[in-house]
Amino acid sequence: MEYKSLVQVIKEHNVGKDLEEGLIPMYKKTKFEGKEFDRKKEIKSCKDMIKAIHKVAKMQDSMQYTAETGGSSTGGNPNKVWENLRDAERALYDYMGGIERGHYDGVIDMDRD
Repeated sequence: MEYKSLVQVIKEHNVGKDLEEGLIPMYKKTKFEGKEFDRKKEIKSCKDMIKAIHKVAKMQDSMQYTAETGGSSTGGNPNKVWENLRDAERALYDYMGGIERGHYDGVIDMDRD
């Protein structure tokens, strides 16, 4: 019997499937490189993403096992979903803070060299 990693099994399972059935896609290169950074537009996008995270958290509240449920590393952990949503929200607030402090002002340069 051949043993495969969970990642391998998931990748094989998702081959040729639509996004609705697969894992989150890898991020793409920015189309804004070389253009002037727009603080207002980026902060609006962050706020929209935070609203979407709140919506997903509310969806979890309607599940049978909510975030108050623990779990195990082998059986899944509903609370871990909420923790990661919270981490994503915090990352967006941190990013917005950097935007507001002018960290990203100027021409967008990804410095891929």
